Amino acid sequence: MSISIDMSGGGGFGAEYGDALASTVAKSSRSRSFASYTRNIDAKTIGMIAIVVVLCVTVVATVIASETDSFPSPQTTSGASKSHAQHEKSEAPQQQNQQRQRHQQEQPQGPNSQGQNQRQHTQTPPQHQQPKVQLTEEQIMEAEVTSERRKHVKSMMADAWSAYSEHAFGYNELKPVSRKGHSPQYFGSLKGASLVDALDTLILMNMTKEVAQARSWIEHDLVFDGIATVQVSTFEVCIRFLGGLLSAFALTGDVLYKDKALDLGRRLIPAFDTPTGLPMSTIDLATGATGSWSWAPGGCSILSEVGTMSLEFIYLSRITGDDIFADKVNTAMTRVFDDFPDCGLFPNYIHPQTGKWGPNETSVGALGDSFYEYLYKTWVLEGKPQDDLLTRARYERTMRGVSHLVHTSKQNNVYIAETKNGVMQHKMGHLACFMGGLYALSADDAPTVGGCCIWSLLNGY
Repeated sequence: MSISIDMSGGGGFGAEYGDALASTVAKSSRSRSFASYTRNIDAKTIGMIAIVVVLCVTVVATVIASETDSFPSPQTTSGASKSHAQHEKSEAPQQQNQQRQRHQQEQPQGPNSQGQNQRQHTQTPPQHQQPKVQLTEEQIMEAEVTSERRKHVKSMMADAWSAYSEHAFGYNELKPVSRKGHSPQYFGSLKGASLVDALDTLILMNMTKEVAQARSWIEHDLVFDGIATVQVSTFEVCIRFLGGLLSAFALTGDVLYKDKALDLGRRLIPAFDTPTGLPMSTIDLATGATGSWSWAPGGCSILSEVGTMSLEFIYLSRITGDDIFADKVNTAMTRVFDDFPDCGLFPNYIHPQTGKWGPNETSVGALGDSFYEYLYKTWVLEGKPQDDLLTRARYERTMRGVSHLVHTSKQNNVYIAETKNGVMQHKMGHLACFMGGLYALSADDAPTVGGCCIWSLLNGY
């Protein structure tokens, strides 16, 4: 489940208001100067001014009359032309009546016709329409490139979905070489991970046929009752299934998705039933039994598992009115930050029973990645409250530590390293590539030093 925020604004109104105010003040000043001047001129001069004003009004009236269809063009009055002019003069009232009748017939009828007529009077006349915005050649080319890119991305999604629906529809994954469906062990007997996870993308791309196909499967085949009693990944089920269902509900308002999400969310709650409130790595959706990964050191949970449930659980509380989901993730995150490491970097493992940190290893890629992503997006989900000294402060404090991992190679490529036992490991996994986007999303909200984003300064950009 991902959230992106777009904020824009403008100051045009303020500029226009300032110009109008300045114009009004100037007109008022000129009026006062004119009034004081006229007190010193004689009656003869005033009379001459009055004559000039009358002549100007007459000229203006003549011009207006010549441009109005209701009045004939001036004609000479000699000979036959004089009788023709008299004939036109006698027909003028009749023409005016006919024009008024046509005008009344063209007006919109109904109870709102009077209001519409009034609004028409305030509209700009056709001959004075606002000029169309003229795009530069560069802007036109950029728009065309963007359009082609969108079409290409959508065609790739359509191709991927077509292959999935043909060879592995309803399965968790598609094996691209053998063209067979596959269900990893960490999903147990739960099916449809790719389908549910991709649903919001189908909706955003307006792929209505594919959306209807996916919705039908979710309605009839995505069930949590009667599934095999096997433990699944708390983390994977949350981000793929719960996140997919909640995203679909957020985009469509379809209660089918909300009801399914609520059922699944309740089944994930037992994962948080630990002395610390930190979630266990695995859970049996049928019985609520929990466990840890056999390969995790000392029965620890993973940092990304702990921090990558906040968005889903907080949003689920918001749409259902049940605070238990938000309370669970808030308790877990509080425990994490109550024991913030002195070095400023979070280890990849933490023990859910004791709250103690595991081996001194740090990565914003595998094992850590989405923990950092969700710190910022949780603040965004809450509406970016400026008085929130908790969520935002957690993100800023964490990113200051991450800045020590950012390096530049000899080829001038920026990368984010890892640490092991306190020693820098100059490698960057592909799962850390999201960090560029995270920096970009949070740049506008980041603290600044001398007008520059602090993340740019800390990371040497």
